[in-house]
Amino acid sequence: MVRPHGTLVYNGEIYNFRAVRADLEALGVRFATDSDSEVLLEALNQWWVDALPRLNGMFAFAYLDHRSDRLLLGRDQFGIKPLFVAEQKGLIVAGSEIKQAFSFDGIEPRINEAAASAFLFDSALNRDEGTLFDGVKHLLGGHYAIYDRRADTFVVTRWYDLQDRVRAINPSYPEARERIGELMRDSVRLRHASDVPIGSCLSGGIDSSVICSLSGTIVDDPSTFSVFTTYHESAAFDERYYSRQVVEKFGFRSIEILPDLGELFSPGVMSHLAWYQDQPFLSGSHFNEYIIFKAAHERGVTVILDGQGSDEYFGGYGEFWFAAQIEALRSFDIARFSQGISARAVATSRSTGQILRLFASTVLSRGKAAEPAWIADGRRRQGGAAIPPHSGTNFVDLAVNEMTSSSLPYQLHSEDRNSMRWSIEARLPMLDHRLVEYALSIPTAYKVGAGYQKRVLRDATPELPTEIATRRAKMGFVSADSEYILHNGPAMRTFVEAAATRLSGRVDAKLVIEEFDAIIAGGRRYHDGIFRLLSLVAWADAFKISL
Repeated sequence: MVRPHGTLVYNGEIYNFRAVRADLEALGVRFATDSDSEVLLEALNQWWVDALPRLNGMFAFAYLDHRSDRLLLGRDQFGIKPLFVAEQKGLIVAGSEIKQAFSFDGIEPRINEAAASAFLFDSALNRDEGTLFDGVKHLLGGHYAIYDRRADTFVVTRWYDLQDRVRAINPSYPEARERIGELMRDSVRLRHASDVPIGSCLSGGIDSSVICSLSGTIVDDPSTFSVFTTYHESAAFDERYYSRQVVEKFGFRSIEILPDLGELFSPGVMSHLAWYQDQPFLSGSHFNEYIIFKAAHERGVTVILDGQGSDEYFGGYGEFWFAAQIEALRSFDIARFSQGISARAVATSRSTGQILRLFASTVLSRGKAAEPAWIADGRRRQGGAAIPPHSGTNFVDLAVNEMTSSSLPYQLHSEDRNSMRWSIEARLPMLDHRLVEYALSIPTAYKVGAGYQKRVLRDATPELPTEIATRRAKMGFVSADSEYILHNGPAMRTFVEAAATRLSGRVDAKLVIEEFDAIIAGGRRYHDGIFRLLSLVAWADAFKISL
């Protein structure tokens, strides 16, 4: 979009654009369209970088100020929409996908050795500004960059810091529950604004069930609201019992999809996915995600709601349970600690004694787990060391780390690539910054307490079917990678051996095959490192990179 004062290239949605527009109109700005793009354009003209904190949405943009000859690159609070920057030989290229940069002379796909090792041996992706490609960086979520063409300077600045936005408050539990409900409903309502068909992912877990349940109170005709669920034939990877309760309560149009893992492991398919991802991926769960958006595309659904982000601040992961128990012990709240132990036993189908021993051993070992010999050997051969786990046991510190580095950025990257591959706009109600900031500001016991994780989110959504609201086990959009590999041992052994041989400069192929044979024989548990071997080779093939 072009105006006399500037040019905007923009990807995303500003959900509160009408409120921002009203502020601009009060200053005398006149609009020619009813779009959020023009509101963003005029906001940047009026307030420059100070426009960013006014925005509630998902966005990545480039704005060229014609008067000052400065280029402003900006990204939303959490980095929902991607933005990459490549600098080489006086050329700066910014885009939504890394491969865009390779169409420019002088910018070639070259492997970032440190990033490749971090992925292969420590599951690390999207942890910082680096990428798998040398010379290409992320502009991180909550950051902007200014290129001044006259001064020939390029400066990156953080404009949003989640840690600084968290202010410990102590409302009563009913007050917190009511406020979470208000924020959640408003977030879903804002993200329902659409002039094209809209639907949602539905795993049967808390997050997607909350979104769908609230959507059921918003849409005029629930039978036109499509919800998409993946499942596997193994009961351990099938949540349809729960997802169907949401469907039946509201009368949604349900699409259930059985992913074919044989397709994922067939020649060329992994490379196909890696090409769209611009990087390798950690497990087959991202194939599930790919299949979901493909199904939405085939059924004419253009906007999909999804639950990304909730686990990382409402405390859905196991590490948040540990943090909550440690916090209870430090405050000498033995009743709360005991309740947490008992709830974890129920959620994992173990005894309280087993959970106590697990808790103690985890605390004493600082979360370190036994790992395959080829991974330790690979780190040694690469001259590197393991990326240390986040050591903080404070709930808020852990959440901020997962929101900004160790978890969410990778999930957002995958979601954006899989959805945009099929021309689907994925909207994430759980990542309304108002909701995130408030949830992290209230006491930990409101999030992990009274026997539940995500406690206040459950209680703030009475629309949830009872069995989901009281459910303790967690699954999500998981994939039956381990079962498929175990059931197809000989064929997968050939696949793994070929990958290990290709990576022989990084891993001891003999150790890899020995471990894989032990897994197939039942003498060792499956480890996701096997999948990473295959995925890294698939990525290299997609971009014709030598390993």
